[in-house]
Amino acid sequence: MGSSTPSSCVGNDDQADAITDEGYDAWLMVVDENGKVSSITQLDKTGGALSDAAGRPIAIPAD
Repeated sequence: MGSSTPSSCVGNDDQADAITDEGYDAWLMVVDENGKVSSITQLDKTGGALSDAAGRPIAIPAD
């Protein structure tokens, strides 16, 4: 799989621009081999995990 521009991921440039302009949050959801969500982490604009004041990634418990 090659690199993807936002427009190729969502279908067209207008949709990609709309998503970018709306300021949606980015999240990473990790799923185990059984299909169960094991973690959900909020990401910054570059795809890095956002951290709390103690330096831990901001995550939602996956219970």
